[in-house]
Amino acid sequence: MTSLLNALLMYVVTSRIWSTRARMLATFLMMVTPAGLYYSRIAPRSLFPVSFILAWLWCVAAAEFGGQPRALVLGAFVLGIGCYSYTTAIVLMPVYLIITLGLSFYRRRTHWLPAAIVAAFLLPTSFGMWWVATHRSVYVERAERYRIYDASRLNPLQGMKDFANYNNIQERVSLYWDFFDPQFLFFRGGAEMAGGYSAGMLPAACALWIPFGLYVMSKRRTAFDVVLLAGLLAAPLPAILVDEPYIARRDLAVIPFAILAAVIGAETLLSSGKRFWRVVTIGLLVTAAAQGIAVALRR
Repeated sequence: MTSLLNALLMYVVTSRIWSTRARMLATFLMMVTPAGLYYSRIAPRSLFPVSFILAWLWCVAAAEFGGQPRALVLGAFVLGIGCYSYTTAIVLMPVYLIITLGLSFYRRRTHWLPAAIVAAFLLPTSFGMWWVATHRSVYVERAERYRIYDASRLNPLQGMKDFANYNNIQERVSLYWDFFDPQFLFFRGGAEMAGGYSAGMLPAACALWIPFGLYVMSKRRTAFDVVLLAGLLAAPLPAILVDEPYIARRDLAVIPFAILAAVIGAETLLSSGKRFWRVVTIGLLVTAAAQGIAVALRR
C-alpha cells in the first residue's frame, strides 16, 4: 500500500514538469522498485519519509515550474511533519530544509521567504524538540541504541566531539560511499534484502539510465536538477550515523531521486532518434517489470 501511495505521489510530482510518457515511466519505475515492494510488506513505516520527500518535491516543482515561490513554505511545513515519520527522517528533513533555503536564496525571491520557510519547518518540529528536551531518557536510549555516542556519560556537545574524531570520520566517509555501491543499488540490496532476493534497491535497468540522467542534469544544471542531485547525495546521511553497512531501510530516501534521474536518462535515450537505444530501453523496461513482479510475489 505504501509503495502504491509513493507511485501516485511520483505521478503528481512529475505532472508538474514532464510529458505524459515521462510521468508514466516515473510512476511505473516507482511501482516496480524492489526496495519499495520489499519494505512495503515487511516495514511499511520505513517508506513514510519517501512519501514526505515526494510531497516536498511537488512543492519545489510548483515553485520552480509553476511560478509559486510560496510553495516552498508549504514544502518546509511538509518536511517538518515528515520528521515524525521515521527515525531516518530526523536527519534527512533538516538537510532538505537547507536545500529549500538555498533554493530561495538562489532565485533571489522576496526577502521574507527564507524566514517564512524556517518558521514553517519549526512550527511542527518545535513540539518534538520540546518533548525530547523534557524526556532525556528517550534521547539517551536512541543515541546508545544506534551507537552514535555514549549519551549517558556525555552531553550532546561532547558527543559530537567524540563522534567527529579522525578515525570515525574516515570510517563514516567509507561507509557513505558503500551506499552508492552499484552492486548494492542494482543487484543485491544489502543484508536485509539478500535473503532470497536477487534484486538491488532499484531496478537493475536503472544502472544504465541513471548515469545518462546525471550527465544530462550536469549539462543543463537547472535549479531543479541541482535539488535532485543534492537530495540524492544526502540520502545516505542517516545510514552513516550507524556503523552498519548495506542496510537498505536506512537509505530508502535515495529512491525518488534515483528514479527521477533514471527517467531523465531513459527519456534521453528514447528521444535520441537511434533505434538501438530505443530497443534497449524498451527491453530494460520489460526486465524492470519482471523484476518487480518477482519481488512482489516472493514470500
